[in-house]
Amino acid sequence: MGNASAGGAILAANPLAFVVGLGILVALVLIIRHSARASVLTGLLIAPAFWLLGLGNSSMWIAAAAGLVIAYRFLIDWNRQYRELWLDREQPPN
Repeated sequence: MGNASAGGAILAANPLAFVVGLGILVALVLIIRHSARASVLTGLLIAPAFWLLGLGNSSMWIAAAAGLVIAYRFLIDWNRQYRELWLDREQPPN
């Protein structure tokens, strides 16, 4: 839903910014334990994080634009409940 494309664009603009953004995403996934919610929050937090760290003007604007698109796309899955191994399969009745 845009994570790989955004990551590639940020990597092309500034490799250090890519590492910081990936670190934010991984940290949020480990803390929240829900990938869609972590992606939404990363999309919203990555541009301000780049600005605070001074990681370049172009990578900050790329992160802002891509982050808004990613946040919008992943909001669809905000309340989705993921199962352990089979995401969309119903359990057979006993």
